[in-house]
Amino acid sequence: QGTTKRHPEKGSMKLLSAKVMYRKGPKGEKLSQGFGFLEYNSERAARAVIDEFQGTTLDGHRLHLDISVGKGGKPSAGAPGSGKEGGGTRLLVKNVPFEANQKDVKQLFSPFGELKALRMPKKFNGRHRGYGFVDFQSAKDARSALRSLSDVHLLGRRLVIDYAKEDEGGEEEKERQAKRQKKR
Repeated sequence: QGTTKRHPEKGSMKLLSAKVMYRKGPKGEKLSQGFGFLEYNSERAARAVIDEFQGTTLDGHRLHLDISVGKGGKPSAGAPGSGKEGGGTRLLVKNVPFEANQKDVKQLFSPFGELKALRMPKKFNGRHRGYGFVDFQSAKDARSALRSLSDVHLLGRRLVIDYAKEDEGGEEEKERQAKRQKKR
């Protein structure tokens, strides 16, 4: 077991709130989604916590800490530039567990901003194909979700999230799926 670090709360550094994101399990139980939010009274305090705890292990999981950007693009404690280039409002979400549904994916992404659309292409049997598209109202919300959820697991599978290409998930994708289904 590693060493345990105490949360640095000194002088003007104050933790204002802590929230773990949960979802309902298959039996109605409360399950952690693998991420949460800490709110500090200043950007300096938040950055000090990131500096001290980035990459450490909590309950067997390596921590990835970042400054969150709230709804409407307003930084919670001042957001640095995006680590991933790209842009736009549409994200491609791959490696979605087949047990997950649209509600699970929406619950995961909605804390980062208002969703314009969520689409999970389906197979001929009605089940989704293991990937989906999340379209936010603003590019800042999409960027925040991409950065914050880069290492998140959903129902035991690590999601792979990136910006969707211009033609991904749009009309061309729907036409390709329709052609594939006609062939069957």
